Amino acid sequence: MNNSRFHLHLPWQNEPAEFKQKYLQNSAMEFLFWFSMACTGYLVVFLKAQGLTATTCSVITGVCSIVAIFSTPFWGAVSDKIRSVRRVFLLCLAVGSVVWAFIPLASRLTGGSLVVIIALVILTNFFRAPISSLMDNWVVQACYSNRLNYGSVRSWGSFSFAIMGVALSIILPKLGSDVSLTFYLSLITAIPLFWICFRVKDDVQKGKSIPLKELHVGRLLKNGRYLTFLAFVALMQLSVSTAINLLPFLVSSVGGDASQMGLVTGYRALLEIPMLLLLKPLRKKVPLYWLLIGCTCFYAIECSLYSLA
Repeated sequence: MNNSRFHLHLPWQNEPAEFKQKYLQNSAMEFLFWFSMACTGYLVVFLKAQGLTATTCSVITGVCSIVAIFSTPFWGAVSDKIRSVRRVFLLCLAVGSVVWAFIPLASRLTGGSLVVIIALVILTNFFRAPISSLMDNWVVQACYSNRLNYGSVRSWGSFSFAIMGVALSIILPKLGSDVSLTFYLSLITAIPLFWICFRVKDDVQKGKSIPLKELHVGRLLKNGRYLTFLAFVALMQLSVSTAINLLPFLVSSVGGDASQMGLVTGYRALLEIPMLLLLKPLRKKVPLYWLLIGCTCFYAIECSLYSLA
């Protein structure tokens, strides 16, 4: 008989105390960040409840994507200039969360004025669009500096996203499918995230502020590989975001409640966890460009399968 037993191997096992602290710290940041972000996926459901068509919602989300194209590199350049991803992240998180929570309130105060709602959506997207990239930049650099497994750290974000997605799919139908709660909940859940990120030392980037001319932005615009990768990311994001943003209309068309789309997004988040945990061994055996191509193919299959629903 085989007497071997399964032993749980903790990520910080046989590592110094500082390693454990950094792992738990960055994992907590990812957990709280995606826990809060899971509340922001109901914008289209909210707009749909305001009487907007799928075409109008697509136009609004398209404008938001255009804003993101400019706001993400803008705030990235600011963080490079002041040598602090942390401070820029905290600013964007605070302003974006407050304005986001004000959207349903402004809708009631203005009698559902679409002009006001669209203006607030665009304004909050200027601050909210870059925070995912800023968080990734912050955590990836921290993982590299402290020898942490990024896939393991990031998987806690997918886990929390799934928890919130499923929870909202249960709670919202009991509240009459009014998704206004998610806007306020996004602000509430951002508070502990802000607190823990504020307490984390900004030890990734050190140094004095540097002039913009020393950032050499022009070099990037002349780099063919960078521009090619930028085009690749833009095209992939366009297709994926379109499919996800219009998901509430698909759920409704098959007889479902759009406020329960958290079941779909939560399920998707859970499926991310195995791949994130396998990221480190895969990266050693498979070239990065093949991983990117593979992920793109899976995205294409996912978007195509939506049409069969």
